[in-house]
Amino acid sequence: NNCTLEWCDGYGMLLILVGITYLGLIYYYVIKRYCTNQIKIIFSPLTDCLACIRQR
Repeated sequence: NNCTLEWCDGYGMLLILVGITYLGLIYYYVIKRYCTNQIKIIFSPLTDCLACIRQR
């Protein structure tokens, strides 16, 4: 193969770890902070339905 990144060791693994770290930080500091209310509004009918089913 002509793959120079070596995904399991070397720069490829570093890229994977840094990518996962940045995705986690973006989720925690941007999506969770600014979009939580919209997500709750979107999924509220589903959670209400599940709560109703659990009470039976």
